Amino acid sequence: YLLLRGRKGPRMGQLAFLIAAAAVLTRGAHGTTQCEKGPCGPGNERCVGPTPQQYVFHLSDLTCAINDPNGPFYDEVHGMYHNFYQDHLAEPQPLMGPGRGPDWGHWVSRDFLHWARLPVAIWNDQWYDAVAIFSGSTTIVNGKPVIVYPGLCNHTNCPGGSTYDAVVPSDPSDPLYTNWTKPSYNPLVTGTGDDPSTAWQSPAGEWRLIGNQGCDGLGAPIYGSMDFVKWYKIGCTTLKLGDCPTFFPLPPLTPGSVDGLTPADLDALPNWVHKAGSNDDQVQVGTWTEGKPGPASAGGTPGTWVQMGGSVPLDNGKTHASKDFWDPVKKRRIMWVWGTLPNGIQTIPRDMTYDPRTGKINYAPVEEMKELRSSTPLASLPTTPLSPNTPVTLKASSASDIEVYFARPSVATNLTLTVAGGSVYVRYTPDSTVEVGFGAHPRGAAAAAMEAADEAERAAVAAKRAVVAAARGGTPTHTSATADAAVTDWTTPRDNADASDTNSVSVASGANLTTWMDGTDLGGNDFPLPCKHYPPNTNATVCEALCRSSQGCGAWVYVIRGNPAGSGDCCLKHNVVQNCPTPNPKCTSGVLVPTTQCHTGGGGDGRNSLTDTVTMLPSDTEVSIRLFLDTAVAEAYFMGGRVAMTIPVAAAGPWDVQIASSAGAVQLINASSWGMSSIYVTPDEVLTTPRRG
Repeated sequence: YLLLRGRKGPRMGQLAFLIAAAAVLTRGAHGTTQCEKGPCGPGNERCVGPTPQQYVFHLSDLTCAINDPNGPFYDEVHGMYHNFYQDHLAEPQPLMGPGRGPDWGHWVSRDFLHWARLPVAIWNDQWYDAVAIFSGSTTIVNGKPVIVYPGLCNHTNCPGGSTYDAVVPSDPSDPLYTNWTKPSYNPLVTGTGDDPSTAWQSPAGEWRLIGNQGCDGLGAPIYGSMDFVKWYKIGCTTLKLGDCPTFFPLPPLTPGSVDGLTPADLDALPNWVHKAGSNDDQVQVGTWTEGKPGPASAGGTPGTWVQMGGSVPLDNGKTHASKDFWDPVKKRRIMWVWGTLPNGIQTIPRDMTYDPRTGKINYAPVEEMKELRSSTPLASLPTTPLSPNTPVTLKASSASDIEVYFARPSVATNLTLTVAGGSVYVRYTPDSTVEVGFGAHPRGAAAAAMEAADEAERAAVAAKRAVVAAARGGTPTHTSATADAAVTDWTTPRDNADASDTNSVSVASGANLTTWMDGTDLGGNDFPLPCKHYPPNTNATVCEALCRSSQGCGAWVYVIRGNPAGSGDCCLKHNVVQNCPTPNPKCTSGVLVPTTQCHTGGGGDGRNSLTDTVTMLPSDTEVSIRLFLDTAVAEAYFMGGRVAMTIPVAAAGPWDVQIASSAGAVQLINASSWGMSSIYVTPDEVLTTPRRG
């Protein structure tokens, strides 16, 4: 497996343990077909092997590894919230498959706070999905949920190896929707890619959704239907291509963000949001104008997308894919995110709003999370002047919710919350853009957890490639995701020469980045589009030319890898300061504008840190951090959710938070911590919970 690729020499016991834990994800990444009582199937869906890490208020599976959130929705008929996930098991299917998985697990809740695990909702049990059930979405059609998912199928009896398929509740009177039925009109579309989005209805009454597959060298394909039964391809959009795409109207505006805006300002706001990608999902806002209904052959047109601003990471922590839904009860857009810890979790659900002052989406923890808090705080700190590098201690626990507020400093300083083997920080300067992030203490348990999360994600991506290759009759490859591609590209944006994560925390000078660097790799800052694959003996000048012709590209890497031997990938980089170059004989790289500035990484092998930037507004008088701790994961929300970050931490703690400033003249306004109760209940308890809408 990829877990140990490139690792040399002895590793500490803690790291070896965590990498072994990451192997649990690899164990089921294709979907194990052998469960506790024999072949996996309905009634036998407990995976065999080490028990995954269990959490207090993060969704995970009891026995199997998980990844992408799938198809969340609210059922207005029964007042029930549903959430699904990629569950790493599968029915064997020796005649149709072979089954490799994953399939869809299922959670349900009445109050959007306490959740019950239900049996697997969608099994790989038909010819059109016998290999695997990948990530899909739910659309409410005439008041009823219809899931559209991508089925991976055996290429020998399923041309193209993939389909889009529907599934509906078997018993509409069952408030839990425990069982699901695949209608006879499946498959909806054949020869597709994966990850169909939630559908929306155009003014012409046409249902539309976007997918994830190459489309004439443009962006995401768009499909349509007038009755949600007969589907056709409309054409190709210019929306960025990538995993788990979603496309939806602009969410509500961030509270307080419209003060001072004129009617003209409000009229100039974007009207739609698009999200797609791999590793860090990338979010764009813009204006969308619907095209004409119908297939291309009948004059249908995709529509027009005009992006406003650049792509913004949804979560620069350890995450990979995400899925949203509209909550009609509280009139809000909710985003769930896959945290790529070993075995996988789903993050706290995030309430999405748009802030016109920053031009970005905010991601705040849903308000229900406060209902999990202990009746009284574990600890509170009053207003306290902070002396330079002299921490004050806030008591916390392995399951806690922490809020810290600083008066906005008048000087440059590092504000830090040190806990569980690392430090959440704000590198404050009197500028409008401020660096925030997390740094694990070198060679410590949190650093080991960071590396284990990297390895777990890498294994999941490799497994996905293998499943696709098995369905389509080939071997895993890095083929281009353009129209002339034979298969969809599963290369993730950070996956350069060694697939390492090189998120950075500091800027170094003296590294000479030039327009052409033989034997050199540049990690990080990748486009959300997959790397483009070229045939053997391609000259790297092709990659340089592609970068020069691509808007927003600032650097490029051409790496020899993939099939056939001697072929390679061209990976484009955003027009931002690059990570410092590293030697690699398989790579040729360059920047369009020579520079001596580059990111060095956070210590060790460059995997010990996470970083992002947050916009500070002139009206901000405080610097705030909200930090959730839950056993082996932390979630940090900076400035009310302007930046959200998912962080692996040391499961052994220590849990007390050390709050500090590197400079004097900084005031801690207040800090509080609360213990958190469990989100897990039984299906019967869900049924007896009063509905909220």
